[in-house]
Amino acid sequence: MFAAGTDTTYRVLEWAMTELARHPRVMNKLQNELMETANGKSHITDSDLDQIHYLKAVTNETLRVYPRIPLLIPRESTQDVIVNGYDIPEKTVVITNAWTIGRDPKLGQTR
Repeated sequence: MFAAGTDTTYRVLEWAMTELARHPRVMNKLQNELMETANGKSHITDSDLDQIHYLKAVTNETLRVYPRIPLLIPRESTQDVIVNGYDIPEKTVVITNAWTIGRDPKLGQTR
């Protein structure tokens, strides 16, 4: 369990750093926000969190495009339902593909 928790965190950070390296303008804007927020201090504290909006946006975008767990926990349908034209009978096991949802241009902007 410990390894699973650290592995998912590590992978999200790895993707965030990869994307920041690929997009220097975004990295520069983020660095400027953090430097302004720190305002000469050696580190940012909890009280600074409400000021770092761009960091939150970068984090959310990273989690959208590179979800920690690409396939979510299987669920069982509780009734017959039609989703996007597909008939899903009651008691069907379904798995949500978060990776695909995060990249669907109909659901939001992608890079």
